[in-house]
Amino acid sequence: MPFKKGVVTNPTGRPKGTVNRTTAEAKELLETILYGQLDNIGQALDNLKGKSDKDYVDACVKMFKYVIPEKKDITSDGKSMTEINITVDSSGTEQELKKLLDGSSD
Repeated sequence: MPFKKGVVTNPTGRPKGTVNRTTAEAKELLETILYGQLDNIGQALDNLKGKSDKDYVDACVKMFKYVIPEKKDITSDGKSMTEINITVDSSGTEQELKKLLDGSSD
């Protein structure tokens, strides 16, 4: 019996967003291994920092993506943004600069 387009043959199937059992088990195993290695990872980072600040920062940046969500552009709707150039004139007095920041023209 061939399947027909638009006809659901298993209406009580797996709900959307449910993680595959194998994927869930693999994540759990990796999490267990990682938590068991936290002290070693910290020590390795300390050793790396002692040898090369650049390598230490690179290693930290690579790990950040697993902790800090990646920012997505929500302002441009995919269109190219216009470049804005800001020039700061610091030749005025501190009082004049404060007035500019406050938006007053006195």
